[in-house]
Amino acid sequence: MLECNPAIQFVRNVKDILDNEHFFSSKDRNLLILDDLATTIANKLEIFYMRQSSQNVDVIHICQNIFQQGKSMRNLHLNSTYLILFKNARDVSQISTLARQTGRADLSEAYMKVNAEPFQPLIVDMKPDCPDYLRIRSHIFPDEVTRVYVNPNQISVPQECLRS
Repeated sequence: MLECNPAIQFVRNVKDILDNEHFFSSKDRNLLILDDLATTIANKLEIFYMRQSSQNVDVIHICQNIFQQGKSMRNLHLNSTYLILFKNARDVSQISTLARQTGRADLSEAYMKVNAEPFQPLIVDMKPDCPDYLRIRSHIFPDEVTRVYVNPNQISVPQECLRS
């Protein structure tokens, strides 16, 4: 993959990024993807999130436990740009809680539909400029047709986006 796109850099030790204020160029658009192992350095991540906008960095935080304990983790989740939710058969109540917190009753139903397919994530776009009707989606990869989940009685959807 690196041979195909030299602009992609894989870093195994996220501390290398967090300790270096100049790791990202503010002249470029940057994307940082973190998996749930990043919770072990939550305090450093919280500091990083505070300076991410000045470094032109979008962050995707992939997590198995949405409500990981600790003040830093709560702040990380509140400042996350995207939530990428995978199937967690053990505690589905987390999704119901997230649905209440976001005011999106359709989130739980979307989660159940998406997770009927193996290894399919549900994306929750938390960016302030994301239209509400595009906030919950799945099938985002190039060979897939993106699916958007919305209750049209709850969220206004532009007419041209509706199937007949």
